[in-house]
Amino acid sequence: MKQGNSLLPICSAECLYSVVLEAKLLLCLSLKKENHCEAGASLLSPTEAGASAEHNKSLNWRSYWMMKYRESASAEHNRCLNAFALGMKAFDMETYKDYINIITGDITRFKGDAIVNAANTSLLGGGGVDGAIHRAAGRKLLQECETLGGCETGQSKMTDAYNLPCKKIIHTVGPVWRSGKHHEERLLASCYETALQLALDNGLETIAFPCISTGVYRFPKAEAACIALHTISAFLRDHERKLKVTIVCYIEEDMEYYTDFFKKESL
Repeated sequence: MKQGNSLLPICSAECLYSVVLEAKLLLCLSLKKENHCEAGASLLSPTEAGASAEHNKSLNWRSYWMMKYRESASAEHNRCLNAFALGMKAFDMETYKDYINIITGDITRFKGDAIVNAANTSLLGGGGVDGAIHRAAGRKLLQECETLGGCETGQSKMTDAYNLPCKKIIHTVGPVWRSGKHHEERLLASCYETALQLALDNGLETIAFPCISTGVYRFPKAEAACIALHTISAFLRDHERKLKVTIVCYIEEDMEYYTDFFKKESL
């Protein structure tokens, strides 16, 4: 991203702090190998030493989505670290507003390469978005789904779109919300990851998602929007070939969760 006539690495304060801390830790390890333990230890303040120890603790599943986002942001972090190590060498960092679009509407009318169906484990149709997609696609969709042997929660499978204006349907099975104590965050993130990977593997360029698991599966809408946007943006960051992603919300209220979070996180 250009600022004036120069190119500067742009990263968050948290990312920059992490880069500095990691640089110190790497130097500490180097000094330790050379038996300069006291010199290495003196580089870290008590706060930084505590931060390093805290970083190594296992995170609980309630914070899984943030852990996954930060892990997936490794490419960005490495770019920041390399820039820091090389005297702040210039580089560009893309923003994701060019790749993620949030709208309200009927996902069955999406004219891109693929839509994502919020399916159940049988893949044989149901209520809500699932039922609407099966009705619009026609009987041949059900016939193909009957050959797939169902689908596990958090996974995705692809079929033709038949009577729909898109080319493919990616069926993903979202988790039922059970107080957040059964890896629901991890499973919801996996829905987005596996669907995006299927699209990428099959040469697709545009994909539309509904709000997965927020209907009868009762996943909290604000948390679901957070997981969706972080997972999608992390996936785009980690892959050179970018997909154009549309999130299709059925009502304006749902859209507000996504647009507010998108602006808040400056994605």
